[in-house]
Amino acid sequence: MNFEDFGQELRAHRLERNVSLSDISADTRINQRFLEAIERGQFSLLPQTYVRAFLREYASAVGLAPDGVLEKYDSLRAEKSIVAPPTVPATGALLPAFPTGGVPPALRPFVFGGLFIVAVGLAVLVLRPSSEVPMSTTQGEVPFDRVIRETEAALPVDTTQRMSPPLRPAVTPAAVLPDSLTLEMTTTDSVWINIILDNSRVEEYLFAPNRRRIWKARERFVLTMGNAGGATFRLNGHDLGMLGRRGAVLRNSIISADLLR
Repeated sequence: MNFEDFGQELRAHRLERNVSLSDISADTRINQRFLEAIERGQFSLLPQTYVRAFLREYASAVGLAPDGVLEKYDSLRAEKSIVAPPTVPATGALLPAFPTGGVPPALRPFVFGGLFIVAVGLAVLVLRPSSEVPMSTTQGEVPFDRVIRETEAALPVDTTQRMSPPLRPAVTPAAVLPDSLTLEMTTTDSVWINIILDNSRVEEYLFAPNRRRIWKARERFVLTMGNAGGATFRLNGHDLGMLGRRGAVLRNSIISADLLR
């Protein structure tokens, strides 16, 4: 069995239970595109930090045992990662044949210096792990479908500090005015977030570490996030701290003016 077969097996079970992807998305707050990628076995399209969390939520939604699904996924991933080690050319194969008389003394520093550089380059290519994809490098390297709105959302902290207006002081609930709630988030780790503003607008992001984002609402924010301990929050200047443990999934957490009392 491969990832594609695994995804088809999950899809068949979902259809057997007569559960739609839109229903799962509504219940779990997981983007439907991610759910479709799971059923196609295209796990490379998902935010890698949250693949297991997404699978656990999916399994629960379709009536499967989450631990069993995760065990099968881990087994397939382990099989895929077992690759025969590449053949490293012998040291002698890197050295060209020279005439019997050897290399003239005057050229030896250049010749052997060049060979040393070639050998080091080959060693780096052979030994570098193929799965190494830094989370905080260019947007194209992030294993996500262009990272929803990250270009406009996830600015470095110092840049945003110059662009963002000063935070307003905390106000009492009686003084709440239209769009007077300001929620500020600063990430310390990779974080996936689904946020609902005043039950009307839904936004979804995947943030790298050291990013800052500000949202405004009239009455409340509803947050679902992976890696709940990977970010800190402030509401109208009032420090809320982290909303959960690092690596934990937080679902439908309500942030409103009640927290300012």
